[in-house]
Amino acid sequence: MERGSDVCSNRRPVEGKIVALVLDVMVILINTSTEILLNMIPRYLLNRSLPLLQELWKKIRGASIPRNWGRCLHFTEYDLASTIFRLSMKQANPAICEIDKIRISIFGNEISNFENFMLKYWENSPFLLSGSSNILEKDNAVFSSLVHSLNPTSTDDVLDSILMELVSCPPLASDELDINCFMNEMNSSLGSPLIYGQDIRVLKARELTAESLKNYVKKEVHFFENGMHKVFIDGDNAQKCKEAFQNGFTVALRGMEFRSAKVAAIAKGLEVLFGQPSVGANLYLTPPGSQGLARHYDDHCVFVWQLFGQKHWTISYSPTSVLPRLYEPLSSLPCSESEKGGGLQLTLNEGDILYIPRGYPHEAHTNTDGSESRNKMFSGFSLHLTLSIEVEPPFE
Repeated sequence: MERGSDVCSNRRPVEGKIVALVLDVMVILINTSTEILLNMIPRYLLNRSLPLLQELWKKIRGASIPRNWGRCLHFTEYDLASTIFRLSMKQANPAICEIDKIRISIFGNEISNFENFMLKYWENSPFLLSGSSNILEKDNAVFSSLVHSLNPTSTDDVLDSILMELVSCPPLASDELDINCFMNEMNSSLGSPLIYGQDIRVLKARELTAESLKNYVKKEVHFFENGMHKVFIDGDNAQKCKEAFQNGFTVALRGMEFRSAKVAAIAKGLEVLFGQPSVGANLYLTPPGSQGLARHYDDHCVFVWQLFGQKHWTISYSPTSVLPRLYEPLSSLPCSESEKGGGLQLTLNEGDILYIPRGYPHEAHTNTDGSESRNKMFSGFSLHLTLSIEVEPPFE
């Protein structure tokens, strides 16, 4: 990669031209390949080339490549982003964690624990899987590797990695089969900085005072109010996001299954374990004494995995007798269970996993009392990953 970064220098003119030629050919071949040809790329070659291209992307975005690099490399930033996206999709598909490891990491060694969950709780009731005692241990290869790979030293580090190093990830339908068609349709936005509303949201829940809205406790307020779907999180806007975070706004990032190979492996493993076509992953970073999303329910089942810090959750009973279907309009919520004196109250600690079936209203907030955390930086803060399982009903 050091040689690739110096392809246009005078120090290694011949070697630099060879590296540039290899990179040009690689980008052209991958971007013009069909789905069948992409599947024929050897696994070892994929694992070797993708990190190098990702490192080159960071150097280009960080302007750490000489200004005259374009005279040697003939592809554009969009071409490189397209190559990385295609290879990432191919890396994610076969990188499925062993199903037994996924099951054991969440439900324990006894297979009866998983069977009991499916019989009693799946799509029927919320369930807390307390894993703070073992899920983050080093011998837990599935989940601990992701936690240790984050290893943040400050919340600014987390925000910098979210806001500056990642690129836009257009929504990909679970039944999208023709990736080449998808790539052609997305050529105007692929490789761009994060797009607000599509890739990232900066929001917090505020209490309402209007009498006409008395049935709702809080509503979501976005930091970027006007034309939010057109705001690119880059430069000045990234700094504004940091300031918003310090003022109580949650930073929510979608599409983690496309941004992290470790998350992709877990998501794919869950797909197979539960026999469902798609599992998405979102990351939520919340400051102390704050709430990001207002009370709501989803049209998919979720596993909430607490990575760092703590978060307090309130889960209400299902408002309808029929579970919501995917992409169907969600009905309005009834009055909160706190007003009725009901609902489930619990606090997630690091390593805990909370299961919430589709259709169950829920909300969560961080505390202000500086709760204990294995990582002192996250005392009072919270970082959690939500794994969303899209449940497809049987054909009728």
